[in-house]
Amino acid sequence: GDLMEFYDLSRFARHFVSVTVAEEFEMSRDEVLSPLRKVYKGKINYVYGNHEFRMDSYLAAHAKELQSLIGLSVEEQLQLKKFKISWNYSGNRESWFKWGAILIGHWAKALRQPGAAARELATQYGQSVIQGHTHKRGETIIRLYDRHIGAYEYGCLCSLAPPWEASPNWVHGFCVVYRKEDKNRYGVTRVVMIDEKLVFEGREFC
Repeated sequence: GDLMEFYDLSRFARHFVSVTVAEEFEMSRDEVLSPLRKVYKGKINYVYGNHEFRMDSYLAAHAKELQSLIGLSVEEQLQLKKFKISWNYSGNRESWFKWGAILIGHWAKALRQPGAAARELATQYGQSVIQGHTHKRGETIIRLYDRHIGAYEYGCLCSLAPPWEASPNWVHGFCVVYRKEDKNRYGVTRVVMIDEKLVFEGREFC
């Protein structure tokens, strides 16, 4: 989630120059989704975040009569059908899907301590959770009587210097999830990026 910022659609005060909504859609298609689909032929799930929800909120508040028009949804503008990408959208600012024993989503919960939001969500649902949104990196394993669940935050891939906040406690990173198809067993490898470089499976990428 939150592939796009949609700053121009934000309800917060807009005090700096941003790209237009049309430019954000174009960059997302051309610089992220198209290259991703070319190198990866498997199933891709796009989970909506609170920033994608900004578009629906803006239309509902300022142009409700236009919401039903073809082409005005996020998935249509991103051309997700063209790229054969599935999307998960609950209709509000929090969306997720279940993959085996894990809930993977973008909940509107961010706490000061890295990993704390994912821990609260895992405890709330009684399930392992991978949480986007926070831009932080943390991991907790929780024992619930006779089983263990995991809570993971994996960082972000956006700029660590947003114009609206000075030096946020963010980190670049992502996670790779391995799952046994016939069992509810999985493994999560969180990959951290330092100075735009990372090491994965013994190889360095930059």
